[in-house]
Amino acid sequence: MDTWAHGIVGNKEANKLTRDSTNGIPSDQIVGIPFVVGKEVLRGHLRQEHLNRWKTCKGCRQSKTLMSDSLPRSTKEFQAMSRQNLKGL
Repeated sequence: MDTWAHGIVGNKEANKLTRDSTNGIPSDQIVGIPFVVGKEVLRGHLRQEHLNRWKTCKGCRQSKTLMSDSLPRSTKEFQAMSRQNLKGL
């Protein structure tokens, strides 16, 4: 019994309705996310981890000076090119 509810009109009924409305609903209900969203989140996390490791590793000094961060647009253009055209670069 709610002792703080004494003297307030309708509070007892409101408490009963609140308890009745939440019965049977688990408080730790799992909410799903679309597969594509999860995949993109993981891909972004892995990409960031890779860049962080690349920037903090002690070796590959010459490679780091010659290579900049990858540009997705350029990467897609290179992947679309034939081997003949790539050899000419």
